[in-house]
Amino acid sequence: MLSANNINSIILDMRVPILCGFLFFLMKIHNPHGTILERLKVMTIAKFISKLLTRYTNEMLPLWLFLIELVTLNDQVFAVNRIVGGRKVSIDDFPYQLSLRLNGKPICGAVLISADTGLTAAHCLPKSGSYTVRAGSSSVDSGGVIVPVRRAILHPENNLRNDDYDIGILKFSRPLRFSNSIRPVKLPEEFQSLPDHTKGNVSGWGSISGIFPFQPDFLHAVELPVLPSWFCQFSYRYIRITPRMFCAGYREGGRDSCQGDSGGPFVVNGILYGLVSWGFNCAQPGYPGVYTNIPALRKYIRQNAGV
Repeated sequence: MLSANNINSIILDMRVPILCGFLFFLMKIHNPHGTILERLKVMTIAKFISKLLTRYTNEMLPLWLFLIELVTLNDQVFAVNRIVGGRKVSIDDFPYQLSLRLNGKPICGAVLISADTGLTAAHCLPKSGSYTVRAGSSSVDSGGVIVPVRRAILHPENNLRNDDYDIGILKFSRPLRFSNSIRPVKLPEEFQSLPDHTKGNVSGWGSISGIFPFQPDFLHAVELPVLPSWFCQFSYRYIRITPRMFCAGYREGGRDSCQGDSGGPFVVNGILYGLVSWGFNCAQPGYPGVYTNIPALRKYIRQNAGV
């Protein structure tokens, strides 16, 4: 016959799989391209689950926190822009930088590769609407020139579950006129990989804080080193890091690119090696940014963009 203590123990044991099942249900229904309000609702529920899991399963807390990060920190279009630990820069020093806009609002970064073609992250293009790019301005909301995007070509193997093949080609309705502030970036050779610890510049518009969503109007950039592939995979050990990805950042955190800067360039010596793709939180120790590996996708760019 079961004692009262045994019954209570069984009930507590049953709560764990029930809560886990509900957490995975949230992961299924969570819209990775939802509004900030939708994300806050999910975050509130996830934090409540976290408290319950902490109370009953302290020994498994790291896994639960990782799963909650998957729910609440997934990169998406209307997330808060963040380049943390960077510096204010001029568009003349980053003339390939573009601001991708949906219905007039900035949503992502992009990079100019020819007069009428740009690149961005595939997950920046989930919705129908009027897409444009702003070029030639250090300000995200004024100056420069705006041109419509007539066509967006997403990689056919793009996987939204882990953002593999996270690249899209933007074809403009008219070519841009080159100047000191508008100039295409150079592209690498196919499979021209970067050595570990090579430093590159990431640029974009966004918050200079990983805590407060303060979004400055002026362009910012940060210098980040390429991290070893083993460290990248260890950091995201529950997700497969594919050959179309690489990590960059500091193991101790403090400097990083993040959500709304998606599609922006990672450039080394004037050559585009990566696009801001995804990551968990901003500038956090142990969670570097993950970038689309341009050399691994060079053939696709050449075939579809003619560059």
